[in-house]
Amino acid sequence: MRNKVMIAGCVIILCVSAWVYKGRDYLLDPATYENKFKIASQFLIDGNNDEAILGFQELIKANDQFPAVFFNLGRAYNNKKEWDTAIAAYDRALQFNIDFKHLIHFHKGLAAFNKEDFDLAQESFKTACSLKPDYAESYYYLGMNAQKQLKFDDAVQYLTQASKINTSLLTSLLSLAHDLRNQEKLESAYECCKNAIAIDPKGAHAYYAYLMMGDIDNMQSRPEQAIEHYQKACDANAQCHEAFNNLGALYAGQYGDLKKAQPYLEAALKIKPDHAGTRAGLSALYLVLGDYDRGWAEYEHRLEHFFERAPRTFEKPRWDGKSSLEGKTIIVHAEQGLGDTLQFIRYAQNIKNKGAKKVIVEVQKPLRKILSRCPYIDALIIPDEQWPEHDVQVPLMSLPYLCKTKVNSIPAAIPYITPDQSLLTEWKEKLSPDKKYKIGICWHVEPSHDADVFRGEGKTISVSGCKRSVPLELFLPLAKLNNVSVYSLQKHNGLEEFAKVNHEGLIKDFGPDFDAAHGSFMDTAAIMKNLDLVITADTSVAHLAGALGVPVWIMLPFPADWRWLLDRKDTPWYPSMRLFRKSRNDKDWSRVMDEVKIALKQ
Repeated sequence: MRNKVMIAGCVIILCVSAWVYKGRDYLLDPATYENKFKIASQFLIDGNNDEAILGFQELIKANDQFPAVFFNLGRAYNNKKEWDTAIAAYDRALQFNIDFKHLIHFHKGLAAFNKEDFDLAQESFKTACSLKPDYAESYYYLGMNAQKQLKFDDAVQYLTQASKINTSLLTSLLSLAHDLRNQEKLESAYECCKNAIAIDPKGAHAYYAYLMMGDIDNMQSRPEQAIEHYQKACDANAQCHEAFNNLGALYAGQYGDLKKAQPYLEAALKIKPDHAGTRAGLSALYLVLGDYDRGWAEYEHRLEHFFERAPRTFEKPRWDGKSSLEGKTIIVHAEQGLGDTLQFIRYAQNIKNKGAKKVIVEVQKPLRKILSRCPYIDALIIPDEQWPEHDVQVPLMSLPYLCKTKVNSIPAAIPYITPDQSLLTEWKEKLSPDKKYKIGICWHVEPSHDADVFRGEGKTISVSGCKRSVPLELFLPLAKLNNVSVYSLQKHNGLEEFAKVNHEGLIKDFGPDFDAAHGSFMDTAAIMKNLDLVITADTSVAHLAGALGVPVWIMLPFPADWRWLLDRKDTPWYPSMRLFRKSRNDKDWSRVMDEVKIALKQ
């Protein structure tokens, strides 16, 4: 008699037609044995593994010549995570000459995989595949096992084979691609995606393969290929938000092509209207175009997306820009870089002019002393200090939005930061012997700010040409000009370059006490007021110079940050500032520095 029993997707055939083996008689008649097998198997199906084990063990005592019983016993032990006992049961089943050995080897491999015996698991899965070459599940687990062994090329091969046999397993191939991309094993991830597309080019998952290929192209500085693959992802899935978002970010961030970027970002926003990252990208686009009405409104979404950290929570309400501040205390809190704070601290004057009784500003620690000289600020605190009593609070960089700032209404009462008078006098005396045209330079930008542009889906769109730092050696020709003296205003980052570059003593520094004895930016501010010109990369020094009203030339990457607008040589933010811009075709800063040298000679 034959009976088919379905065990979690496996058909096991139990033969109980012969009862005498090697002269032995067994304890149960065939009908009873078969019935008990059915009962134990049902326990296994129902997840009652303990009862299933008792039933199968009883059957083995009665007759130990049925491989299906050992197989199902192994399944029950496997469910209980007793891997070694499960493997022993599978090994007993494999002693018989049966036609479902591939299934037993597969489940033995699963037990070995779960106990992290990856060598045994590989051997078992490979044997299963050799016995049944179209066994997709076994190829799948060979791929998973290879990942555990960090054999990523093997993992790609096995999962590709599994997907060819069963296209529903393409998700596993793309999942591997995702993991490999995040581990920066980019070539293997790329191969996964190419294989997935080759297997099912019109399938539902093709768009995701194209999307990841675009990401990898972008990570490896292949913008043209990235655009091609993102576009294919858009074509394959008109609701693929990430592809539209990343295309827009790439056109804006890599090529500075805002006309092409805008429709993609706006399409992405239609797909996910509440997506803060897309809104943040659109805000930068609108702001650089000078569309401040839409730009500042979208910029409010930075609080949900930028910096990839949880939004701050506050006890007191946020000022809405409309409610009266008469007789009230407001805390204005900085949120981004030092340059951002130096640029937007001007709005504290607006707040004071609206009748606020007290304007308290939370700023980064390095800015506390220089901003303490601002008469429109009543008190300064730094992060982690206890906030004093107040009525309302507001993020500093929301003030342009709340004040309805337009390009032609930017508060530009310069200076809005002033140096310490005693330091101003001190540095005037120290610099007075130098009768040449005195230039201060700053070449290096905080590393975390040295490539930040538009963002893609959960990641920054890398832009190889947008680094803000300028090599110090390019400033050496300025120091060799007749009647010119060059002074370093660089602090912290970039000083190792000063020590390494042979500047022949032509670039002077101010020693270890510079901005140390009197506090950050205090010497810098006083020195800059005693210089004829500051030439700098896009860093906080540029903003301080502009806020002081010092003549300053800023060297901007391509594409430049949103605040510098498009194609202008001046900026409404700082009347004393002149902009020198990289172009899309510039491979380095040489052409820009040539422009600076020509301008100096005029």
